[in-house]
Amino acid sequence: MKPIVPLTVISICAACSLFALSASAMDDDARLALIDRELSCVSTNVKNGIDWNDVCATSSQRGTLDKDRMVTKSMDQMIEEHSVIAQEMAQQTHENMLKEHGEYADQAKSVDDVIAEQGIMEGDEGSTAPANANGVIQDDLDSTQSDRPQYTQYARNNTGDGYEPVDFTPQGSLSSPAPSLNDRLENQNKAEVGFEYNRFRYVEPIFDLVDKGNLFGGYINYTARPAKSDSLYDDIADVYKVETRFNYGQVDYRSSGSGTLDGNHDFTLEGRILVGKDYAVMTDSRLTPYLGFGVRYLNDDSSGRATSTGALGYDRESRYFYIPIGVEFTTRLADGWLVAPNLEYDIFVNGTQTSHLSDVNAGFPDIKNKQRDGFGMRGSLKFIKQNKPINLVVEPYIRYWHIDDSDETTAAGPIFLVTGLEPENKTTEYGVKLGIEF
Repeated sequence: MKPIVPLTVISICAACSLFALSASAMDDDARLALIDRELSCVSTNVKNGIDWNDVCATSSQRGTLDKDRMVTKSMDQMIEEHSVIAQEMAQQTHENMLKEHGEYADQAKSVDDVIAEQGIMEGDEGSTAPANANGVIQDDLDSTQSDRPQYTQYARNNTGDGYEPVDFTPQGSLSSPAPSLNDRLENQNKAEVGFEYNRFRYVEPIFDLVDKGNLFGGYINYTARPAKSDSLYDDIADVYKVETRFNYGQVDYRSSGSGTLDGNHDFTLEGRILVGKDYAVMTDSRLTPYLGFGVRYLNDDSSGRATSTGALGYDRESRYFYIPIGVEFTTRLADGWLVAPNLEYDIFVNGTQTSHLSDVNAGFPDIKNKQRDGFGMRGSLKFIKQNKPINLVVEPYIRYWHIDDSDETTAAGPIFLVTGLEPENKTTEYGVKLGIEF
């Protein structure tokens, strides 16, 4: 009995070896055939926009060959096996592929082609996400799925002589964070047009005189921020502004010496040219100091009318020339809002006050008084809602002027000789702008 045991074991092992050799040969052919069918199915359905994972993984073309090995294979898994598959397929010549696997050869699809299409297929919103490592189809709507694949393409860099990587999302759109306020290309050449309301108040303390009322109007501003490559860009100045405004309304006159008169017509015109320099502050803020030159004109017309005490009114014109010096700070808030506080001091250069006394009596002269001393101040808080291509603007503001006594002037009219001066006065305007920026 003892000699029989080794002989039996040897016989069994010999049979196993023969079976293994036979099975190995069959498995190689079956594996190649199965790979061929699988890739043909994948390439055909990818080409037709069909979800290959569902169709090919359960396809009847698979038959019973090695079904457990490739059921619910994902494209990611196929990529991992790419080197093995490529080595096996390299054993076949092109002629053999045409002869034995014509279906796949006619598709002109290789494993490399399928891999190259992986990013496009997964980035298509109409496709289903590939199976995970456990063979379970992933749902794009699953909120627990956080890390989505990122792909790398290359785009020409800013210098124009090379390329640099650019990340994009699986949907294929380039990632584009909100541009910085300090990006010169983002902030070039903006116009602003809008409506303006202010509460006007003019006071001459010496006569206890007050003019006050509501003024309405509009404004047009233009700001240029040239790119660094532009000839207007300079290390000293790189921001240029032109500002204009017009206001009109009716004001009520009060004076302890000459009575009251309501409904006088007032209007103002103002134009300014400003030059500034942007300085980056923190990540997404900028500070812009500036200076410039401004002209302000005011017309207060009560000609042909009399006050409550019988005093006759006349037309008054006021012209100011000044140098604005200010600073604006702009920063980004949440949800596409910008906020830009502004403070300014106005150096009064000179002014001219023209009193048309001839409106009172044809024998009186018109007098022009020179104003040499004074100052102005203003401040605002601008809110900008970014909504390309048109931004919305809301800007409450206050403006203030304090002008000292003018020179004393003597003028001769057809009948009368008149000497007069324009007394110290203060003007306050506070209101709001509503506009669009584009």
